Amino acid sequence: ITAFDRLTKYTIQGLFVVGKYGEVAGISIKTIGKPVGQTSSINFNHEIKDPNMNNAALRALNCACDITSAVGEFNYAIEIARPYLDYTGNSIGLALGIGYISEIENWSISPYIGFTGHVDFKDGRVTSVQGIREKIEAAVRSGIREVFISSDDEHEVTDELRERIIIRSVVSLRDAIDKLKQRSFQTASPSLEAKITKASTSLKIQGFKRVERENREHQIQLKY
Repeated sequence: ITAFDRLTKYTIQGLFVVGKYGEVAGISIKTIGKPVGQTSSINFNHEIKDPNMNNAALRALNCACDITSAVGEFNYAIEIARPYLDYTGNSIGLALGIGYISEIENWSISPYIGFTGHVDFKDGRVTSVQGIREKIEAAVRSGIREVFISSDDEHEVTDELRERIIIRSVVSLRDAIDKLKQRSFQTASPSLEAKITKASTSLKIQGFKRVERENREHQIQLKY
């Protein structure tokens, strides 16, 4: 229940590396009105010490404006879960770029999808980041079912990881947006799909048995 609450509280799920370990952190993005003609600004819920992370957030904002001009009409308040962790690097760009646009266009992102990737401010390309395997391992542990990464990092993903989670590789922020809006829920791995089907069938059987047991108990209560 705690994990579900963590996943569903935020706009989007970012994947990070803190120290040696991967982390999943929810990111909440809220729009704030701003005076006409003023440049959009970003305010985090805690001090971001790494300039690379601040720059990545601004670059993602600029790229999001190129896709949806209305993004530039607001300032943004960004809350990252567990602010006591030392988040660093530029891999927050993909999550924020998608988050800005989803807020403006008013569409939601599944809490079971995680994102990591640097967004190049010149052309919106999603480029390579560090710690891909650690981040995907963390996503699996946290209940994430699908991750979006740069196509530059796809070679880092092992077959074993692909059996445990769905991998979506993207070349740009626009590509990621398109895949989110049009994506299929079918898995790329037949064996993973078989595992999901087996688990689903098992849960249904357990549910039927529980209903039957509760019905019998209810009938006994009525009898006496």
